[in-house]
Amino acid sequence: MKKNRKKKLLNPVKGTSSAFILSVLIHAGLITIAGLIIVITVKPNPPVKWKPPPPITPPKVALEKLKMPVKNPTKPKAAKKITAVLDNLAFSSISFPDLAPGGIGTGASGGEDGIAFIDLPPMEPVSLFGTKESTGNDFEGRVYDFKFFKNGKKTNMYFEEPSTKLYGKGESETAPLVFLRYINQDWDSSVISPYKRSSKLYTSHFCFPGVPSLIMADQFGQRDMQPFNFMVLFKGNLVYPKDITFRFWCTAATAGVIRVGKKDVLARSRLRSIFDFKWKDTKNWITAYYPIADAFMIPGDWITLKAGVPVPMKVALYGRGNNGSVNLVILVEEKGKKYPKRMVGGPLLPIFKTEELTHDMLDQIMKYLPEDEVNLTNGPIFRLF
Repeated sequence: MKKNRKKKLLNPVKGTSSAFILSVLIHAGLITIAGLIIVITVKPNPPVKWKPPPPITPPKVALEKLKMPVKNPTKPKAAKKITAVLDNLAFSSISFPDLAPGGIGTGASGGEDGIAFIDLPPMEPVSLFGTKESTGNDFEGRVYDFKFFKNGKKTNMYFEEPSTKLYGKGESETAPLVFLRYINQDWDSSVISPYKRSSKLYTSHFCFPGVPSLIMADQFGQRDMQPFNFMVLFKGNLVYPKDITFRFWCTAATAGVIRVGKKDVLARSRLRSIFDFKWKDTKNWITAYYPIADAFMIPGDWITLKAGVPVPMKVALYGRGNNGSVNLVILVEEKGKKYPKRMVGGPLLPIFKTEELTHDMLDQIMKYLPEDEVNLTNGPIFRLF
């Protein structure tokens, strides 16, 4: 047995299954062929180049010009002139410092190069006594200083002491007598024309309650005027869009008179013995008991206006000056209308005005007027519309 086993190891094919041998030969051949195969890389086809389409020639269309009607040029109408009112700050009064080398002014750091601080004029508040431009529906006002003639020469009234001088003895012309003669002679302008007068201001109300005379003089451009022996005269038209019957209430220091048309409808003064108006019984001044600011007010005569018909109106105020203030307040009472009562007595009446008052003007009035003395916002507005 050992001999046969040895022969088998020396000849392994002999005795092996032919199918097995064939399988081995086939696999061996396949392995040989696989080692001989050459790997071939297939290159992709090159990209197709884009060719633009042939240009298209659009058909030609004949163009025609459109015929439009053309009008000959015309000259436009001239626009209405609009006047703007700038009264608070005069821009021409702004001054700049001299320029220094290397900068503007002397510099903000004690003379070094740089920008200096500029002193601007103070912003002035709204003028209580009016503006320099008219709106067409206001009253023109002027101050007449009886202490000077037009040429600047002093009158005897310059040396008159308003608090102690006895008037009416004929030694010389006195300021109260000039005012009284002007009223009693039917408001003759020749009586006051010789005296110095201010520039004009235009006001839409008459509510000047206890304003210092110096402020009044300054606003009228008379900053150096001594606040005594002067007169303020307002002129305008009284008009209302509807029929109305009313009367004025007034307080004035030292004296005030209101004329509507050719009739004096109200006079008020603290000095009844001096102002002996020919047309007015001054006894009712004693019965005045409704206070406003530092004076008492009285009613005037009833006035009837027709719708849209203007009537000339003047208001004259004399300032004696011993108390250093101007007091003129004119109120309106419509006939048949009931008004609320004031805390200090009397009806709460609206002030006379020709326009709605601005907030700035209301602030100026309320600086000098106690609260709830008058009505500043309601009441009739004396204008056409």
